[in-house]
This record gives sequence, structure tokens and C-alpha cells, in this order.
Amino acid sequence: MKNQTFAIKIGNCLYKHCFALYKVIYPLMKRQQDAEEISLMRASIAPGDTVLDIGANIGFYSRLLAQLTSDKGRIYAFEPDEENFEHLKKYVGNLSNVTLKHAAVSDKTDIVTLYKSPMLNVDHRTYPVDNYVSKSTVESVAIDDFLPPNTTVAFIKMDIQGFEAIALRGMKQTLINNVEHLKMLMELFPAGLKKSGSSAVDTVNFLHQCGYRVYLIEKNKQTLLDMDTVATMNDLSDEFYFNVLVKKD
Repeated sequence: MKNQTFAIKIGNCLYKHCFALYKVIYPLMKRQQDAEEISLMRASIAPGDTVLDIGANIGFYSRLLAQLTSDKGRIYAFEPDEENFEHLKKYVGNLSNVTLKHAAVSDKTDIVTLYKSPMLNVDHRTYPVDNYVSKSTVESVAIDDFLPPNTTVAFIKMDIQGFEAIALRGMKQTLINNVEHLKMLMELFPAGLKKSGSSAVDTVNFLHQCGYRVYLIEKNKQTLLDMDTVATMNDLSDEFYFNVLVKKD
């Protein structure tokens, strides 16, 4: 899947200069652009579930997930950028079943550097990049440290621009403990994974070791990704990313 550069530029302009309009247009765009992923969430999440929204941005998915789990469930939403987090608080902070955390999800609980993207508020990185407008430090958390003991997690939505491999290492025990029922909707961004010190192959191999398989979501189909196919993704450019479903065999 290629990035939509023109749409990104328009979105960036509205976010910076007319947020009132952006917050109206953005959900409309997401419902259309992510229709397949939203349908998958509706089919996978039930009232009472515990769900993680990793890379919550301004809260489009956090609000949707809160509706799907009802007030019987619990959403943990993580967002590292301070400006996005302020919008997130305004958008979903009044929901009783949502817990917000201003932090990056990583492999350990610590402090990380956030590199701010010149392109869009959804493209900040928690690893060094050549092109950034500013940087700041933010708390990082490992999911295994953060969640209450013995938490049953039903679903994870994760989109953190190539930092997924590091975040997965910090939730290894959570993944193993919940392998029988957990599903995860995740972005697989080979170029970003490489820049953060991992790769598409390493990421998929890690998930296999935890008992999961990875399925490419495309054209209303879920296609199992074999390692030969994943290997062809390893050296793709920044333009390419993939939405994948992670679940037990």
C-alpha cells in the first residue's frame, strides 16, 4: 500500500491552521479509508473487552473502541506527542471506560526522544530520522509493566510508524498469556522497522515465536503471510506500508 502524499499534505495544513475543520473531516476520511479495518474491529470486539490503542493520535479509534466495548470494557490509549495528546483528552477524556496515557509504547519503561514530523501529526517517530522539525523527550512504557497483573487483553490496535518491533518486545508476556483469543490490527511498515533497528522479517518471526500468525488485509481478504513474502518486503521504500491482522493459527 502506498502512502497518499497529497492527502497527507492537505491533512497537515488543516491540522495546523484549521483544527476545527480537521476534526470534522478526519473521522469522515478514516471511516472511508479504513472501512475494512473498522469492519474487522466490529467483528472482533465485544462488550466487556479490554483493548489497547497504541498510537492513539487524536482519538478516532479510541472513541470507536470505547463504543464497541461498552462501559463494561476498558480501553488503554497511548499517545506520545503532547499536542496530539491534548486533542485526545478533549475528544475521549470524558469517556469513563478509556484510560489515557501520555507515553510511547516501547520495550521498557524509560524516557525516549520523539522526533516531530514536518509532514503530519500521525508521522512522529520514536527513533532517529533525517527529516524532523523538532524533538522532545517523553515517557516510554512497556505493556508488560503497565497493565495490571493478569489483565485479559482481547484486541490491540497498533500504528506507531515502524516502532512496532520494539513495542512488541515490551509486551511479550502479554502476547503469550493471551494467545488463545487475542487479535491485533497492526501496521507493518518495512522501511520504518529497518530505521528503528529491526525488520519486517524479524517482526513476523517474533510474532511466530509468541504463537501468532500474520495475515495481510487487502481487498476484503486476509492472506497468510509466509516468510518468503515477508522477505520481499524487507527493503521496500518509505512509500509502502501494510495493514496486517495478527492472531493465533
